[in-house]
Amino acid sequence: MNLEEYFIGLAKVSRHQKCVILFDRGVMDAIGYMSGEQWVNLLDFNSWNEVHLRDQRYDAVIHLVTAA
Repeated sequence: MNLEEYFIGLAKVSRHQKCVILFDRGVMDAIGYMSGEQWVNLLDFNSWNEVHLRDQRYDAVIHLVTAA
C-alpha cells in the first residue's frame, strides 16, 4: 500500500499532465497468501475495512486469465 500511495502522490503532484497508474497487483491480492485469521488480524491491526479496500481503493480492476 505504501508503494501505491507513493505513485498516487506522484500523479497528484503532476497536475499539469493527465496520468494513468497501473498496478500489477492490488491490496486484496495479499489474502491469497495468508490464512483467513491472518487476513483478519492484518485488517484489524491497520484499522482497514475489507469493503473499502475492495470497492473504493481503485477506479477499475481488470482480471486477466492466462492460458498457462
